[in-house]
Amino acid sequence: MTNYSEKHAILFISHKNLERIFDYFKIYDDRFYYFIHIDTKSKFDKSRLDKIKSSNKNVVYIGSEVKVNWGGYNYLEAMFLLIKKALAYTNFDYIHTTSEANLPIKTCEEFIGFFNENKGKLFLENFPVPSGKWMNGGLDRFNLYSPHDLLNAKTRFGNFLINKITYIQKLFGVNRNINKTIEQLYGGSCWFSLTQECLKFCMEFIETNPEFLKAFKNTHCPEEAFFQTLIMNSKFKNQVVNDHLNYIDWEFRNGNSPANLDLSDLDKVLKSSSLTARKIVPGVSDSLRLEIMRNLKISK
Repeated sequence: MTNYSEKHAILFISHKNLERIFDYFKIYDDRFYYFIHIDTKSKFDKSRLDKIKSSNKNVVYIGSEVKVNWGGYNYLEAMFLLIKKALAYTNFDYIHTTSEANLPIKTCEEFIGFFNENKGKLFLENFPVPSGKWMNGGLDRFNLYSPHDLLNAKTRFGNFLINKITYIQKLFGVNRNINKTIEQLYGGSCWFSLTQECLKFCMEFIETNPEFLKAFKNTHCPEEAFFQTLIMNSKFKNQVVNDHLNYIDWEFRNGNSPANLDLSDLDKVLKSSSLTARKIVPGVSDSLRLEIMRNLKISK
């Protein structure tokens, strides 16, 4: 184990484009350690996993233990798994969540310098729920039972059934009434940069407060509310900066919302104060990715 000194843990929730993780290896140095979870639905040849593991000595964990359906509670379970792996490994200045669709847009030294200048601050997008940012204020996410762990919303049939189940619950007036358990809910992005102290508190809290955790089960996209609700109702709330540090364009473009970024986004990305950009995807974003890497003085 190394000593506590400018160390950062990068937690990857991965699905398909594993090779994009190599970009992080090229941009960041030995102060960065990697904890990677791959959705069990994704079928990867073992040689690809071995290549990632052998390419960087700081890949501490790479595994596939949880079936992660979009919108389901199991996404949060995968996050918990990686957080616990990082907390058990060594002391980190910060622990960051990301995916292979995110790409750093600042150099390693700029990244390290940013967190040294802001040491102790917690970067977590947050807003009170109900909120105009979410459909119907967002309370349906909590008060209706979510079938997303059982059904894949990314398939036509799965999405059809989810919509039918949601409609039937509304028809019969189903209401879990989460506010009986949690008076004030908060939402936000699942991408965050939090201190080890804060995440240790979160993991210990759910061990001793099972009813709090239970309130997020059968909830739609609980990873977009769990940490916000816990932290903003805790002693850490005054350390929170309302920012997830990702450049994101929320318009529908290139077949997706948030937009799959392309070369036309280069100027805005490079001028952004954010540390990473989302979404950088194969095909649509190839030229943009190369220009960003070139700007960071990375050859490929």
